[in-house]
Amino acid sequence: MNFRCSELQGAIHQPKELLEVDNCWIIPACKAGPVLAMPDCRLIFVYQEDMAKGALVEHMFVHCYQFLFFRYSSVYWFYSLRQVNHSESLVLSGDEISHIEKQIRNIYGQQNIEFSKDFTNIESQYCTLLPHPVNFQEFYRKFVELYKNDGEFKEIVTLFCETINGLRPLYNNVLQQIAQLQTIFETMLGEPNSSKCKLCGRDRYDESWDVFLKKRLKEYGITDRDDIFLITKIKKKLNKLARVKYVHNSKYYNPNELRNLIADFQAEGHSHYNFDINKVLARRTSSWKSIDWINVYSVYQVCVRNLICLKYFLS
Repeated sequence: MNFRCSELQGAIHQPKELLEVDNCWIIPACKAGPVLAMPDCRLIFVYQEDMAKGALVEHMFVHCYQFLFFRYSSVYWFYSLRQVNHSESLVLSGDEISHIEKQIRNIYGQQNIEFSKDFTNIESQYCTLLPHPVNFQEFYRKFVELYKNDGEFKEIVTLFCETINGLRPLYNNVLQQIAQLQTIFETMLGEPNSSKCKLCGRDRYDESWDVFLKKRLKEYGITDRDDIFLITKIKKKLNKLARVKYVHNSKYYNPNELRNLIADFQAEGHSHYNFDINKVLARRTSSWKSIDWINVYSVYQVCVRNLICLKYFLS
């Protein structure tokens, strides 16, 4: 039998053993060595060559993996790059999947066990950042069910993956990325009802964002006061700043550009930067430096991704 094998690079978290999903297999192929770059961390996605839906299963797996390990994965980026370059997958022959796994080991070397995880019980810290352990195959089955049958979920997940890990070689704008996360946020939670003011004729919210978000977040099971305050604070700050700058004023800002990082460091230095998000939010947004934008955007990713999980996986 012939098996089609394609590389999924940028996968730091790898299963300890051969992983099967939808009659396809994922073989970890992390290069052995003390120092690894993101492209060295690979998964080999394998399916029988005559399996018509193999490429579709791979597509859904990539989205699921990136969504789950969003902070520590670049699988979506490398997968997108592969589509752009029309890269051919490898075809290997064997009687069963164990023969293919052996050939993969001969090509890529032995798996680096130090980077392997138990995919039946994936922890939160430095992995999923969810409040509970995750069984990958159970999570994947639920993900596929939603991806196939719930149009809104498919659109939200696709936009989320494209926002946090899409190809942006020429236009990498954090204001745009935040505006897109804001769109996802409001798609799930909505916004306060509004009515037209009789005096000025403008639409005004009937209740404040603080009241509205507190009510809606509690409906999602978020009752901790600090969590509600943090999500609300970030939402309001970014709604006034990032979205207005990008949507209404076409502003461009990439905090990762070297010139911005150097300019900020020369201005006041960040050798002892405090990553406390509450202290960043307490400052005037006009004083935010590149590292502040990176910090806020990073935290907002977690808020939005976990809201998606609360709505679709824990409800």
